[in-house]
Amino acid sequence: MIIKKVNLKESFTSSPLVYDINSDGIKEIIVIGESIFVVDPVSFKFIKPFPLKISGPVASTPHITKKDNIIFLYFGSD
Repeated sequence: MIIKKVNLKESFTSSPLVYDINSDGIKEIIVIGESIFVVDPVSFKFIKPFPLKISGPVASTPHITKKDNIIFLYFGSD
């Protein structure tokens, strides 16, 4: 197992997700703090257009679904 540290410079209060967000057959790592980060687990680089800044810190574990080839990411914030 290879472990690599990625410094996202934010604190997180929610659990990460793994999901193949770009349909390449590899599940990316998705974490949300004050931004949405999607990281390629092979190169440890961000998948474009991420990171995306959001309006406030997330306080819940996100949920992801896909319908009609559209990805929906749900999360809660105070």
